[in-house]
This record gives sequence, structure tokens and C-alpha cells, in this order.
Amino acid sequence: MPKLGILSFSCGDGSVRTVVVPHPKVVRKSMADVDESTTVFLKIKSARCVFSLGKSFVLGWGGHETLAVGCVDGTLALWNMVHALRTNQALDVQDTKKCMKIAIEIFRSSIVLLEWERETNRYLVLGGVDGDCRIVDIQDPFLHTRLTKNRTIKPVGAWSSNNFAFVTTESESHLKIYSFAENNVPSGSFIGESIGECNMIASSIFHPHIAYCSSIGWVMHVNTSPTKDRKWGTIMNVAYKLDYDEENDKYTYIDGVNHMTVDQAKELSGLEDFLSSSRSIQRITWCPTVRSAAFLASGGAAGLCRIEFVGCGTQWT
Repeated sequence: MPKLGILSFSCGDGSVRTVVVPHPKVVRKSMADVDESTTVFLKIKSARCVFSLGKSFVLGWGGHETLAVGCVDGTLALWNMVHALRTNQALDVQDTKKCMKIAIEIFRSSIVLLEWERETNRYLVLGGVDGDCRIVDIQDPFLHTRLTKNRTIKPVGAWSSNNFAFVTTESESHLKIYSFAENNVPSGSFIGESIGECNMIASSIFHPHIAYCSSIGWVMHVNTSPTKDRKWGTIMNVAYKLDYDEENDKYTYIDGVNHMTVDQAKELSGLEDFLSSSRSIQRITWCPTVRSAAFLASGGAAGLCRIEFVGCGTQWT
């Protein structure tokens, strides 16, 4: 049967399960030619592989060979997925123990941020609920470098695609980009401002823009490749803002804001965080295909999902 891909997910019992997803066209055909526009639901009886080391919280693929899992006790586990999936037999927790590459305690708190550097799949940025954020070289994981430590319980970040740099949030909603010298010492530069609490940062492998969304409905993006005419920390691009009218119980997308300076962003209050959470944009991502890489999708607490093309204007190039 043709396969769509491999899916790994963290479960409520603390384990990580991996399943091989069949192609939906084949599934529909086996179900007496179900219409292609119909959503197909499958109930999984058993997983292809089950991994367990404490209680997992976040996970991420480092290419197709390695699966990294961050646990609530601060442990980082790396699993050899080529070894785990090379047979056609299902593997339980005992079987997958031999597929573990390494397990090491990084923090004394839960790991809530795990981001792979996607060019070489050698470096990981990990963040804990205590605000500690570190970069780990998986070729020498016992020596890791502190990137930053903030007064936050929800670190967010993403690797920039145009250079070996990582974008994350600082205290007071500042966005900073960290580049690394030859001695791996991080150097941070101010790159933008989040209006409200930053919920997520997303990057693309096809362009240097990073996008971020906030707890009061703002969706913005910044070019991480500076030029003589465009310096970091000056201009931010506004994709749109989600607004909510409590009196009429109506949601409205506000467009046409275009660009905003850092000073203008600072003038806008983020105290709305404490008044209403219904406008919060919690997830954001770029389209993963090269021809549609400038499409930006977001969704949040209101249950609304918006897909917008933002790849235009002088600030995009």
C-alpha cells in the first residue's frame, strides 16, 4: 500500500507513538470508492513503534533519521528512527530501548521548546519552563551553551533559514536574533516587538522571513536578512489582526496596516491579555512548498483559521 509518510505524536500516558500513514486515495478506494472530497477517519489499533522514557512533552524530527523527545523532567532523548522502522514488525517499549541514541538531563524543569537547526540537523535549541534556553550539539550533547534566560514560562523560537541564527523572545515582548561565532558564543540583536504575549514563532526554509503571533490577535513578520536600507529592529510587517466585538459577539480581521515601527508597537498596550483570550492567535506556520512559501496560515482560540499571501511589498525582498 502506498504511504503518505510517518507520523509521531506524544500521548497522555507519556509515551511517543509512531504510525505509518497510508495514502488517502488508497484508503478511499478500499472504502468502496469514497468521494475524494470526503474526510477519512481511521482508528489506529496499534502503533508501529512505541517509545517511552519518563513522560514526553515535546518532540521534533531531525531529518528522517533522528527523533528528539523533550520530557517533563528535563531529559532529552534521541531515538534512531531508521533502526526502529527498518523492519515490518511493530515494536513495543522494550523493543525500542535498543533504538535509543542518547538520553541526557538538560534542565531541572520541563522541556517545552525543541527546535532543530534544519540545514545540518546537528544543533537543537531547547527551552525550559524556568526560562532557560540552550543550544545543544548532538555530536557532543554533554556540553551545551546557554542562549538566554528570561522571566517566562513559555519560551518560543525558531531557526532563521538565511543564516545560522535563532530567533526567540526576551522579557517585555522583545524579539531577538542570536547568531553564533566560530567559538559558538551567541550574540543577540534586537529584531522586533510583539504586541502582547508572543505565542509562537515560525520560519521557512525557502525565505528569511520569520512570522509570529500574539495573545491579542496580532500576526506579524520580519525579514531576518538585514541590508543597508533595512536594519534589524526598525520595521515590522503586519499581516493582519483579529478583533472581537463583545457587544455584538462578532470577530473581524483588520487588514491594511502594512508596516509598523517599533515605537508604534510599543505605544499599543498589551494589557488586553488580561481582559480577553478569545482573540489569541496560538499557532502559525508558513506553507512548506517552495512555490507557495509566502502563504501564511494561523489559527487560535476563536476556532478561526486564516491563510494569507504576504509575499509582496518592498519589505519582503
